[in-house]
Amino acid sequence: MRAFKDYHPIVNLIYFLAVIGFSVVFMHPVCIAISLSCALVYSVILRGRRAVVLSLGMMLPLFIFTALLNPVFNHAGATVLAYLPDGNPLTLESLLYGLCSAGMLVSVICIFSCFGTVVSGEKFIYLFGRILPSIALLIKMTFRFVPLFAREIKEVSDAQKGIGKGENTSLLQKARSGISVLSVMITKSLENAVETASSMKSRGYGSGKRTAFSNYKFSSSDGTILGATVLLFALILFGAALGENSAQFFPKIKITPITWENVEFFIAYFILSALPMVIEIKEVWRWKKSR
Repeated sequence: MRAFKDYHPIVNLIYFLAVIGFSVVFMHPVCIAISLSCALVYSVILRGRRAVVLSLGMMLPLFIFTALLNPVFNHAGATVLAYLPDGNPLTLESLLYGLCSAGMLVSVICIFSCFGTVVSGEKFIYLFGRILPSIALLIKMTFRFVPLFAREIKEVSDAQKGIGKGENTSLLQKARSGISVLSVMITKSLENAVETASSMKSRGYGSGKRTAFSNYKFSSSDGTILGATVLLFALILFGAALGENSAQFFPKIKITPITWENVEFFIAYFILSALPMVIEIKEVWRWKKSR
């Protein structure tokens, strides 16, 4: 079983750097649709449908807010659709740019969530522990902080309910209970941070040349996936340099259509975006077949 998250950390890191970089830079609607759809499907594979549904509950309002925010404040564009109550024009260009920006933002968030699942804290320490030991430790603590904080909030909230402080129906009393839980959590977080820092300092972390045990070995399959990633990256970069995915929104919309001349660019971009998803599905199929 060699699912994508079981590959070498170098392979995972280079892949996500390439995908995140392209997702941030490319504003072509087709590229955004590919990035968003592949990131959502891969999130379902990694975290399950329930986790993704909960995430979408937060990302969908963010998408709508970002899409509507741009045309409200950005009035550039030649195609006027209507006029806002303040007299400023609502243009087609600003509306489409807002939709593309919102799609890009949500896709990048989804990709980062996949990155946090695949590149664990152990992998991050392996990659950057010798180069930047303090920063690597800080980032690993940050990755660990979010689930730990959520778990401890539940524990404190249950403890509050156990002594009869969290079951009041009054809005004011609920607000007081929430502030009490937040105060406890801030205190616990500061204590945990101080204890972790003191523990690592007493062990001499970052004081000299670091040695560490690593169970990661670069195999031939790692080389195959890394080579495919680099090749697809080069093809996409070359196509972008030729303008095969150019998208201009202001003053008029000029988006390169999909033709036989540039279809290989979008195919390469789709293959790169779907690469880990294909690996995961392939391994599941092989496992079921072997059973």
